[in-house]
Amino acid sequence: MALTIFLTGATGYIGGQVLSELLASRKSQYKVTALVRGEERAAKLRDLGVETIIGSLDDTNLLSKASSQANIVIHTADADHPGSATAIVNGLLQTAYASERKIFIHTSGTGGISDNAKGAYTSDKIYSDLNVDDIKALPDKAIHRNVDLIVSAVGADPSNYITTAIIMPPTIYGIGAGPFNKLSIQIPEVIRFGIQHRKIYIPFEGIKRQEIQKRKIGIQHRKIYIPFEGENIWSSIHIKDLGRAYIHLLDKLIENKEYPALGMKGYDGYYFAENGEFQWRQIFEKVAQLLHKKGLVDDENVQSITFEQQVETLFNGICNGLPGQAVYLLWGSNSRSKAERLRMLGWKPTEKESVFDTIADETDAIRNKIQA
Repeated sequence: MALTIFLTGATGYIGGQVLSELLASRKSQYKVTALVRGEERAAKLRDLGVETIIGSLDDTNLLSKASSQANIVIHTADADHPGSATAIVNGLLQTAYASERKIFIHTSGTGGISDNAKGAYTSDKIYSDLNVDDIKALPDKAIHRNVDLIVSAVGADPSNYITTAIIMPPTIYGIGAGPFNKLSIQIPEVIRFGIQHRKIYIPFEGIKRQEIQKRKIGIQHRKIYIPFEGENIWSSIHIKDLGRAYIHLLDKLIENKEYPALGMKGYDGYYFAENGEFQWRQIFEKVAQLLHKKGLVDDENVQSITFEQQVETLFNGICNGLPGQAVYLLWGSNSRSKAERLRMLGWKPTEKESVFDTIADETDAIRNKIQA
């Protein structure tokens, strides 16, 4: 009999890729039920052979019931929604027994290991998922951390009969294969802003939130912006390699019924997923060169801007008004990781395209969407 999977985020970038992998290679092995917000999207998923539940992450009773009825939960919808994680755990606890263990794969992100470099320097610190002490030492206030702790705590208690795994992707790139959202956030936002404003700037440090509140977007600057100096480094993963990482890990969890070889206990259940790393300055320079070649920006070189311009462009443009700390984290921090646990389990990235190689395809997708 097919195992049942309850999947959140099936209409998103990561969840859509996971769903695509499940349907392509494991359709007969798993029966998938997806949480979906509206009937229109639910109908499209049903056409693909996916059962649907219409609701949101705030529908805690709905989440608990769906989780209790599943053998496996793959949660990709929101890494910063403690209510949904708690509801899923409560549902799994209702029907998890020694004779029927449950699996909970949660999606976090390496924003949780980011520093406060604000683009000014490259950090030598590289996190390994085999170094449990480093993960334990992460501050409770780190992004995603409050939800991660909910998931790891239930996995650390052997009496729960729930195996937990927390996948922490870095910057994700490439065109996804999911039925709806096919683009990531970090690099596509740079491209999108560049197409709209036609140049790249390097803002200075020192933005004050109160200054942001006083200003609205001014004239179109016709430029692409690079936050800070861009010396910071992030690890990266192609969306297809990430999707296969979920499936590979799930296969291993099921093969090792008692999970002794995987060390699936609390903090040992963290998994990075990466295929290399990049410097943010190089990304902005590559975007500028490519967009200039396509006639979408006026200058292939990055430039500096004044504090006044910085406030308008950085917060009201590239990040759509996100608070300062989120901007520093997404584009100004160092976030370096090594996916050693997945590689020990036999997973390896196979996509040939680097984080730089997919910028052209991402640009075309964004331009077509803007023009539609």
